[in-house]
Amino acid sequence: MRFPMVFRWRVLVALAMVGLASSTASAQAGAVSSDAASGNAEPQVSPPRPWLRAMWGTTPESGVSYLPWGLHSDSVKVEDFHLTGLSYRSLFGGAFRNSFGDRTWAVGLERTVVSTGRLHVNYWFGAMAGYDGRLVGSRGIPFSHSFLFRYNVNPVLGVPVLIDLGRHLQFEVFLNPIASIVGLRVPFGRTAPATAAATSPPADETSAGR
Repeated sequence: MRFPMVFRWRVLVALAMVGLASSTASAQAGAVSSDAASGNAEPQVSPPRPWLRAMWGTTPESGVSYLPWGLHSDSVKVEDFHLTGLSYRSLFGGAFRNSFGDRTWAVGLERTVVSTGRLHVNYWFGAMAGYDGRLVGSRGIPFSHSFLFRYNVNPVLGVPVLIDLGRHLQFEVFLNPIASIVGLRVPFGRTAPATAAATSPPADETSAGR
């Protein structure tokens, strides 16, 4: 049984479009609120190419990920990947076990394009080393016949989808053209929910102090 690669690419494109639409809508809503608050009824000129800023996204939360299992796109057999990674702001580094049983190292940039409620959608791009040219001609990898995959260092692209399970725990699915890997991420640096402002002293105490 094989998963059609067209379906996997449609999923990645759909996630990117959702992020772009969400970010653009938020920016437009912010501009309208700003105009209403200032009382300025004149139309504002939009900055050039806001979709570029939406696609660039925002800085994701820092955290540590462990994604032990996953599926290759052409198989339903669960395999051990043991992907371990560290994300600090927009920088990411990690390692995983590839399908040849070798350790592969990866570094890159991670950005957030959707962050709404408990759902966060990021994208990840960078470089990895460990396949030693064995990805040449792989099905599902764009440009796999080019020089990009002929050597030990290759480009890599993925979409981490995160769901908050708690303030310090997230379920993570990492999607890329040839595999889907699942596990957990522990975000750090999150602040506690804002507490209510200190209440004013009772009226009788205020009066007594006058």
